[in-house]
Amino acid sequence: MKIVITDVYDLKYNYGVQGLVLPLAGKLREKIPGAEFIMPVQSAYYNRPNIEFASKRGIRLVSYWKYSFVFEMVHFFLKLGGFLREGSVEAPGCDEAPTSDDRYTVHKSTALAGYRELVASIREAGMVIDVAGIEFIGNSGAKKKWGELLFCRMFQKLARRYKRPYFKYTKSYGPLEGLLFRAAAKRLLEELPFIFVRGRNNLERMKRLQFKTPLYLFPDVSLVLEPAPDEWAEQHLKSLGIDTSKPVIGISPSRVLSRINIRGSAHTTGQNHRELCKRLMKEYSKDGTQVLVIPHAIDRIDKYKCDRELAIELLEETGYPDDVFLAGEGLSYSDVRALIGKLSFYVTGRYHSVASALYMATPVVSLAWHVKYTDIMGEFLDEYLVIDSRSTNIDDACRLIRKYRDDLSWYDKAKVRENRDRIGREVDKSVQMILDKTH
Repeated sequence: MKIVITDVYDLKYNYGVQGLVLPLAGKLREKIPGAEFIMPVQSAYYNRPNIEFASKRGIRLVSYWKYSFVFEMVHFFLKLGGFLREGSVEAPGCDEAPTSDDRYTVHKSTALAGYRELVASIREAGMVIDVAGIEFIGNSGAKKKWGELLFCRMFQKLARRYKRPYFKYTKSYGPLEGLLFRAAAKRLLEELPFIFVRGRNNLERMKRLQFKTPLYLFPDVSLVLEPAPDEWAEQHLKSLGIDTSKPVIGISPSRVLSRINIRGSAHTTGQNHRELCKRLMKEYSKDGTQVLVIPHAIDRIDKYKCDRELAIELLEETGYPDDVFLAGEGLSYSDVRALIGKLSFYVTGRYHSVASALYMATPVVSLAWHVKYTDIMGEFLDEYLVIDSRSTNIDDACRLIRKYRDDLSWYDKAKVRENRDRIGREVDKSVQMILDKTH
């Protein structure tokens, strides 16, 4: 069976994308021997590193123009005019792909060809699964939220047009704000056989919207991804100059948080997020504690979406304090998960790094911009610290982090490990529900 995985982009460098795609593909392969995976990506991310990374994991990438939803809207007329020929379309091999990490531009002459390839992939598929981690964020800018909705609609409508089973895998939703936006998102969601929601708080919000489609609570699939070997993590830390016999604290700054703009000072978003991360680096390194800065979303196309670029900027602004180290480049999500497992304490603004800390039973504090952070922490612990970055100032955030770092009695490691086993069983159940609907 061919399975199309949609609504993701940078498999090589974005750890969240790896965390969603790779374990789900692994679970499906266990159930469907010989399953083939096709992953459409926007042309900017169709490059040699992504193609090779995907190919080694049995995933074929196809490239499409970022405005391909326009073609879907006039699909009938394109087909009527003979622009959408029938038959299988093979993806180009690596020799025909871009030879660097640079942006790969789809020109007008090839945009329609990319759409034909996308259509052919869905036409050949046994099922189509949207695996984005979060959708329909109604409080983001109009261009962003409506653009993302149109992409969701494109894949969903194409699957429906060719009578292919279409699912949205477990994710967070909303907030579905704005009457028109909420109505458009709700209409798409009510075409599904069921809606898998990650997190109890998010589920309760969705229930209030009174969907006709049944809602189910399931955990994030990234929580079952295996880390790299402990020996590898040990050697990587040593190669950075870290003394692994002493405690190491981790910090993961977030480009998402650094780009949220809120007026006033009663928050830790935007510039305040940068200042918070710098203050933590300086505070910990002054008392001789080793600090590992772990970028968690790498974007080679747009530096303003890249955590690594942000981390380097923060290190430069602090003058590269002693005992502060930057994790190496070219790491996979499994590699980073193993590194997080070596930490004594961790402060992060990235959802999938929280997932890694929980999987590895590492005490973690979340810097949150969405209810999904509270939801994932609540899957594992009764007591935990999630800092609402939209309403907590720098001084209060530092005070809370210091309190939870100095006294770890709140952290129940046995409970974390017990819940990890339960979550594995629930992920298996969610995958089986999808398979049952395809038979």
